[in-house]
Amino acid sequence: MSIIAFLMCVLSIVYVYTKQIIKHKTTVDSYKRQIEAYRKLVPDFGTIIPMSHFREVVKEKDTTIMTLKDTCDKIEKELSDIKSQQQSKSVRLGLISENVLPFHSEFKYNVKDLVPMFRPIDYVVFADDEIVFLEIKVGTSQLSEKQKKIRSLINSGKVRFEEHRINETGYSVKENHGKETQG
Repeated sequence: MSIIAFLMCVLSIVYVYTKQIIKHKTTVDSYKRQIEAYRKLVPDFGTIIPMSHFREVVKEKDTTIMTLKDTCDKIEKELSDIKSQQQSKSVRLGLISENVLPFHSEFKYNVKDLVPMFRPIDYVVFADDEIVFLEIKVGTSQLSEKQKKIRSLINSGKVRFEEHRINETGYSVKENHGKETQG
């Protein structure tokens, strides 16, 4: 075998091995990129934990979870307290407004025509030419379900006047259309 043939044989072997090494390196690089991608998704993915330390790691994670849960509970309690205080302030402001608004310069009814009820409607206004059920709200407060029902009944004309009378002969109710019932 000549030296040239021997060198050609060695070069071809080196070439084949080099090609295999490049192929394996490309595969390894691909795996490394995949592992990096997984590590970004799950930060502890690449951490190898010996079984002897597994319980300690789990206990540490449980402790961290419990600490976070306690912190969340404290924050929720503080938030609940703040909401309660805010609600209390809103209620107090509403009660003050109900009593003060009738004395505001832009209030359109005569204070002498107001009859306070405060529940479920703040006032009934007995003006010369109308009767008004008046509810005072502050800010973004909403009508209660009961107040919405009252408004609906008034708007649909389901309001009437009744005269209840008690005397020595008994008890009677006279409705606004003149019909009298005995009780």
